[in-house]
Amino acid sequence: MKKLIILPLLLITFMSNSQEMKNNELLNPSYTGPIMSDPLLEDALVGSFRDDDKAGTAKEPVDYVNTYIGSIAPLLQTTKPYVQLPHGVMAVSPETDPAKVYDKYMATRIQGFSMAGFLIMASTGSVQTDPAKFASLFDHDIEIATPYYHAVKLETYNINAEYTVARHAAHYRFDFPAGESAHLLIASRNPGTLEVAGPATVTGYDEFGGTPFYFHAEFSKPFAAFSTWNNTEITPGVKQQSGARIGFAADYTVERSTRIEVRVGVSYISVEQARANLRSEIPDWNFDHIMSAAREEWNNALGRIYISGGTEEERTIFY
Repeated sequence: MKKLIILPLLLITFMSNSQEMKNNELLNPSYTGPIMSDPLLEDALVGSFRDDDKAGTAKEPVDYVNTYIGSIAPLLQTTKPYVQLPHGVMAVSPETDPAKVYDKYMATRIQGFSMAGFLIMASTGSVQTDPAKFASLFDHDIEIATPYYHAVKLETYNINAEYTVARHAAHYRFDFPAGESAHLLIASRNPGTLEVAGPATVTGYDEFGGTPFYFHAEFSKPFAAFSTWNNTEITPGVKQQSGARIGFAADYTVERSTRIEVRVGVSYISVEQARANLRSEIPDWNFDHIMSAAREEWNNALGRIYISGGTEEERTIFY
C-alpha cells in the first residue's frame, strides 16, 4: 500500500480571494427565471442528509473535505466552515455566538449566516434587532457542512436553514413551522446602507476597511409586511436606513409549513453589478441545480490530484 503524503493547505489555497477577482466580475443583464417558490420540504432535515458511506457508494474527493478542521484553536485564529467555490467571491458561513469565542466548533448558537457584509437570519415570534438576542441554538448532530452546501436546524425556532453558492451569488432557503409569525432578518455588521427596493427585494452595501461590498437580494415570496431599524429603533414601512447598526425584517404569516427562499448577488462595484451577477449565475429558484454545480466544481478542482492508499482519516486530512 502506498504511503499517503499529506498536503493540508490544498483547500485553503482554492478558497483564497484576490484583488483580481474583485476587478473581473461578470456582467450579464439577461434574466429569464420567474420568481416562484419550490415545493414544501416534506421530510425532516435529517432525512435529507447525504449518506456517502453506505455500501456501494464510492466517495468523491469533495466527500472527504471536513470544513470544520481548523475551527478549534483556543490560542489561535480559527477557520470558518465556509461554503464557497474555488476562488469564489461569495463565501457563506454560520456566524456563531458568542462572537468572540475562538473555538467556532464549540459555539452553541448561530446569530445568522454571512451575506456580503451583512447577516441573514430566520426567526419567529417578535422581531429583535440585536444578533445576540435573535441567535438560535443549534446542534452539530443535525447539520451538514461541506464546501458546496450547508444545512442546519435552528433549534430555538424549529426552522431548517440551507444554503449553497455560485461564484458571486448565494441561494438560501428556510423552512418555517406552521402557525408561527415568521421573519427573515438582514442585519449589518459594519457601517452601511440598505433599501427595500421592491415588494420582494432588498439592496444595500457595507464598508469594511474602506472597501464597499454591495448586495442585491430577492425573496421567493413578497413581504406581507416589513420594517427596518437603526440601532434599536424599529420603524414599520420605512424603506431606507444608513448607519453602523441597521437592519431589515420581512414579516410573513405562516399558517402551514412554508419554505421561503432568498437569492443574493454580491459585487465590489455596485448594486447594479450585484443584481447582474445574481441573474447571470442564479437566474431562477432551482436550488438543487446550483448545489450540484458547486459540488461538481469542487470535485473538478480537488480531483486534479489523484491519491491512492492511506486511511480514511489521512484522506480527510489531505483534502
